[in-house]
Amino acid sequence: EQDIEMVKAIRRGLADYPNVTIRVDPNQCWSVGEAVYAAEHMYEYGMDCIDQPTQMYNLEALRSVKEASPVPIASHE
Repeated sequence: EQDIEMVKAIRRGLADYPNVTIRVDPNQCWSVGEAVYAAEHMYEYGMDCIDQPTQMYNLEALRSVKEASPVPIASHE
């Protein structure tokens, strides 16, 4: 919830710049469920991508997030 609130605040701060996209990097700390939940709730704020939401060597987790996320997922920096 804090990450979503931060993205929301950033978007409010960029209200005069609607074409600026936002990218977040949870640094591999989210579970699949947390990543999908965050993506679904951050999507409306103009997300560019979410970088490495889950453990980078857990390819199954990354695939699951990618398939369920409305926000593009970047992996392996």
